[in-house]
Amino acid sequence: RRLPKVELHAHLHGSARLCTIADLAPPGVDQALLTSDTERSLEGCFAIFGAIHRTVTTLAAVRRITAEVLSDFAAENVKYLEMRTTPRALADADIEGYVRAVLDVFEQFELAARDRGTAFPLVPRLILSIDRSGDLAAAHATVALASRLRAEGGVGRYVVGIDFSGNPTVSGFAQFAEAFAAARDAGLHTVV
Repeated sequence: RRLPKVELHAHLHGSARLCTIADLAPPGVDQALLTSDTERSLEGCFAIFGAIHRTVTTLAAVRRITAEVLSDFAAENVKYLEMRTTPRALADADIEGYVRAVLDVFEQFELAARDRGTAFPLVPRLILSIDRSGDLAAAHATVALASRLRAEGGVGRYVVGIDFSGNPTVSGFAQFAEAFAAARDAGLHTVV
């Protein structure tokens, strides 16, 4: 914990506290999936992501897990964090509302650290993920959103790039290459 660190590959939902997900989980979400600490297969890991996505369905839940993830990384003495998430609609927000909620928590977190006078606080940044189970139109929409947010400044300053994520058994990269070329043309960083 004393060693300052950089974390370049953290998924928002994958870094959420499982106890929080269990607390927020609606009926029908397998609690055993969230509390088991046995070794998991790739399919088992994606089953947990499915349970998390069925649970994190409101802005309040997104804000809570984002704040907790930032606090957890700060407690581990992470100084620079690139968090990634796939933009998605919620029960009470569209895709952009989801992303803005994450960005707002980033800003609140940084302002609170500044108010406390924290020396060398955690610097969070966001990478929007293109989910390989989606289609090219959704990929282009994610690139457009990232580009627009970054260009407008404000909380958009936290957006640094585009990621390719999701279950690797679903599809390959070739069908999404065009969206990544558009992201690079827009000045966004890209990562797979």
